[in-house]
Amino acid sequence: MPAEGRLSRAGASAATTTLASAIRNACDRLVRELLKLARDTPLAGLRADDIETRDEGLFTKDGRGATYQQILELAGRDHVEVTGKSAPPYQTLKRTTSTYGAHFAEVRADEDTAEVRVTRWAGAFDGGRIVNASLAEQHIPTHADVPGIDVRFVDRPDRQTPLGAKGIGELGIVGVAAAIANAIYHATGTRVRTLPITPDKLLS
Repeated sequence: MPAEGRLSRAGASAATTTLASAIRNACDRLVRELLKLARDTPLAGLRADDIETRDEGLFTKDGRGATYQQILELAGRDHVEVTGKSAPPYQTLKRTTSTYGAHFAEVRADEDTAEVRVTRWAGAFDGGRIVNASLAEQHIPTHADVPGIDVRFVDRPDRQTPLGAKGIGELGIVGVAAAIANAIYHATGTRVRTLPITPDKLLS
């Protein structure tokens, strides 16, 4: 019972929201298609707004319904296929959606060599509804010198987007260098305004 979502627009932080729009559109179309096949079930005559997708099927809030397998078997079908497309939500055509966050860095600087180490990191971000809050299943490079990193999410869904998600990619990246530079300034008294931050810039 595949539901394919095609992306019409995606880029940077918009990818998650755009993908969510396509998936939601495909799911809505799938539900409507299944309801057309459910004439011989308790779902007969119901609209998509009347039912919920749960327990491997379509059900009303009072428990009437049928599983996907039952619907397909009664309709003499072995699968249903639909295609969903993404489009900017109507609300976003009239309003802008913004994200925000805060970065905090603690550093230690060697007085003799000017070597700087980031010893602690914390961040808090509002990216709308957080779709994947963990990197546990992601393949990312690691390094023994990486400090403890504490990231917190506001996780407040944005009502202007289909899944409630907003941009999150740049939000967690662009503030890092500034936070480290500020921490180095507080630790050493030297303000570094260009990257990379190297010992020679602290010794000069």
